[in-house]
Amino acid sequence: MAKYSLDLKMKVVAEYLSDTIGYGLLSKKYKFKSSSQIEV
Repeated sequence: MAKYSLDLKMKVVAEYLSDTIGYGLLSKKYKFKSSSQIEV
């Protein structure tokens, strides 16, 4: 089973694409252990 739901993943990607927020701030906002977990 995936650790993060598809809905959460889509939300993070959409926020990254629509705002000026970077990987570091997104990882803190959504409490990821590392920003590398959300890098493309």
